[in-house]
Amino acid sequence: MRVLYLTYRAILGRVRIELLLDVLDFDRDGVIDGVTGAPGSEEIGDGPLGSLCASVCTEIDELLGKPQGNYTVPFAAAPDSPDAVTEIALDLLHARIGAMAPAVVVVDHVAMAREARKRLDDIRNGRRNMGQAPPDPPANTGGKLFGVSLYNGQKTPIFAHKKWGIF
Repeated sequence: MRVLYLTYRAILGRVRIELLLDVLDFDRDGVIDGVTGAPGSEEIGDGPLGSLCASVCTEIDELLGKPQGNYTVPFAAAPDSPDAVTEIALDLLHARIGAMAPAVVVVDHVAMAREARKRLDDIRNGRRNMGQAPPDPPANTGGKLFGVSLYNGQKTPIFAHKKWGIF
């Protein structure tokens, strides 16, 4: 199974159990489909909740992982995953559950997902701290584009002309 950045307890802290049951309990037996374990020690297994969590974690890995991001993914599984990643995963999951049943889970799921993706983009571009040190050196530095030096050892080209003056 895929590394998840969410725990069942963290999901229950964000989305009420009644809403989860209404949206993800397809056989109406009072248990969210795919959740395993005794009450108090439940785990996310295969099923609708597990597939939603896996897709959220895959989206996070695609945005923060190399080549477009700077981080080595997957991160540690919850509860050891970075707090910023867990919070973003919870927001994306809440937005997806809201999109599945907008009459039941009354949240602005579009704005919630947009804000979570903006935070992911901020982490990827270094505008937001994730709580762990970025790789050193960052993967997107070094003056090379696809492994080829930009100017092949030549002087940096001058784009201004002396006769243009100072503006």
